[in-house]
Amino acid sequence: MGLLQIIAERVICGYLVSTGAKDVKIVSGFEALGGHGVDVVFTRDGVQRQAKVKPDPYFGTDSSKVSDRARVFYRANAESYAFEAVANAAMRTPGWIFSSPADDIYYYRVALTQQEDEIIALSGEPDEVFFSELAIERDELQIIPMKAARRMASRRPRMASRSATQPPQKTPAVPRTNIRAPMVRPASGAVQPCERIMKLGDQN
Repeated sequence: MGLLQIIAERVICGYLVSTGAKDVKIVSGFEALGGHGVDVVFTRDGVQRQAKVKPDPYFGTDSSKVSDRARVFYRANAESYAFEAVANAAMRTPGWIFSSPADDIYYYRVALTQQEDEIIALSGEPDEVFFSELAIERDELQIIPMKAARRMASRRPRMASRSATQPPQKTPAVPRTNIRAPMVRPASGAVQPCERIMKLGDQN
């Protein structure tokens, strides 16, 4: 599993806990815990949900930081989605966008200003340190129903190409969601909730 995936799953779990979700667990695709294409499971309002976490570092706006190759998770902003449509071209194995049993994709755009070695060191720290020291310049979370994303991918066979993953015009615009708040723990130790979140409607 990639480092950015590990970081994103931890951040999303912090957000879920802060917004009242119960039994939040990182399962990272293990069959016994949810199956391929499921990264996080949780319960909300008594219903278990499965989420595919998709981190995307193409969210940076500072050109000097973009050009600094040591900042591996700070890439120039791209107004598009990147879904895995094909896992193995030779074997014609479908990617997680078609095979995942997850209910929703938690598409997390993030621009991290730290270098990789710093992020690796932080990944092993307890939550109090991790959430307070992870240097997120900007981020955005979009919760996309898997069915809607799958239809989008079906209409665009070249989903492996980032330029081909622009959402259709009928997909409503999603405001930037600042989820840095869950990373800041007050003196009480409780995780602060996300200020704004929008779930893309499942289009028929």
